[in-house]
Amino acid sequence: MEKKQNSFQKFMAIPGMASVVTAFVGVVVLMIIFTIMNPNFIGRANLMPLSRSICPYLLVGIGQGIVCITGNIDLSIGSVLGMSAMISATLICNGVNPILAVIIDIIACLAVGIVNGVLVGKFKLPPFIGTLGTMTICRGIAWGDISLAVLDTTALVNEAIARHRLSPVAAAALGRTFTAAAYLCSWLKSEESTLSVSVAGGGPGGKISVSGDGALRMRGFIEHPDVVLPPRADGKLDVGGLIGRNGTLTVVRDDGEKFPFVGTSPLVSGEIAEDFSSYFYYSEQRPTAIALGVRIGKEGTCLGAGGVFLQPFPGAREEHIIRAEEEIKKYASISRIIQEEGISSILARFEAETESERPIRFCCSCSREKAARAVLSLGKEEAERIAREDGGIAVHCHECNTDHRFSPEEIEKLFDGEVI
Repeated sequence: MEKKQNSFQKFMAIPGMASVVTAFVGVVVLMIIFTIMNPNFIGRANLMPLSRSICPYLLVGIGQGIVCITGNIDLSIGSVLGMSAMISATLICNGVNPILAVIIDIIACLAVGIVNGVLVGKFKLPPFIGTLGTMTICRGIAWGDISLAVLDTTALVNEAIARHRLSPVAAAALGRTFTAAAYLCSWLKSEESTLSVSVAGGGPGGKISVSGDGALRMRGFIEHPDVVLPPRADGKLDVGGLIGRNGTLTVVRDDGEKFPFVGTSPLVSGEIAEDFSSYFYYSEQRPTAIALGVRIGKEGTCLGAGGVFLQPFPGAREEHIIRAEEEIKKYASISRIIQEEGISSILARFEAETESERPIRFCCSCSREKAARAVLSLGKEEAERIAREDGGIAVHCHECNTDHRFSPEEIEKLFDGEVI
């Protein structure tokens, strides 16, 4: 007698369905565990940025999944991804409209797919052999699949030293953070997009906070700018000792979408470069080799500051990634190289040509108008009381260390609706 199956049993009897259900249940269990550990995990502020981060891998996975369902394989998919990144980046950097660049990119990738289909479908080549050939071709097109960025932030650090009266070790810590944050800002979608970085490691220097936008207008401060520490055993400034190692690095990126991206990673050493490398790897899923440096002279001014960032595009050759990791080790004294030779010498060492060059400057978003609104928010009675006791009101901006002062007469005019 044949045993009848219910709907669930028939569903699970579909070939491969048991594996799909098992994977789905596993993801749900993991989400429950993460939510128990941190209730914010299930919130939209976390899930939206997380969804945006996995979208590229999801799209690639869908394409590869369809190929696998038909019993085939596509070895070229990673190289096509790298080729796609190189085509778009090259076109946009050479002045092509971004929308047109994306259209050209899509056409190029479709052409690779058609070639793969013809090789396998019409000429009956084994998928392994056919896509191996296109993989090699796409890798050749994507030659130069390592993104190189060299930043000179000497002027930016000197402006911060002048504004915040930084000690040498505080200048090194804030300067390195400025350089890494400026690199992150260079990836923002528009000049109006914003980004903020905070580094809190529990050290005597306190918290570092740096903000910027897509136009590379930077500002920031360190909580205790006057801390002085003895140098390390190798004679270098003890940035790790100033920052501490028991804390986190947090990046908030707002590209004008409904939910900003928030990424957090634990500090590795407090030396900033290693901490940002860890952040890129775990929060952005972009392995990045980083060298940062700030050189302070005897008079307390910055002689040279900047950084080198090497980041492989998707599908980058393994030998190029290894070379990037080895090459970055040569820049332990990046600030000295910038001081003595300039960033052009670094580009020459990589045999790289300048695709684009952008200025980085210190520019705070505070203003007297914003300070006036802060005074008005106190209410007339409270504002007048403070003005009588202190002879006026000073609204302090931590990011640029500026006081916006209002006399009792000016405060009275503010509440009468006059523009000060």
